[in-house]
Amino acid sequence: MMASIKTIEAQIWKLESLEVKISGKGDHPGWDWANEASNNWTFRKWKEKRFNKLYPKLTAALKNGRPENTTLGTLRKEHE
Repeated sequence: MMASIKTIEAQIWKLESLEVKISGKGDHPGWDWANEASNNWTFRKWKEKRFNKLYPKLTAALKNGRPENTTLGTLRKEHE
């Protein structure tokens, strides 16, 4: 099923608890992962292993402006 960028951002938030800003145009496949990535991963690793595989023509950045070497666990704790 095709999804808008806003829908993909919402799907990532729901599963991964990450607030991302996606840049690009058009409709794309929905977020296709069933489990959240490890808290030990950095945002950079998450982009390489998950986001870029599904969306090679899109870019993702953290909405909070944190650096890409921030771990997912740190990012998730900010929303607790």
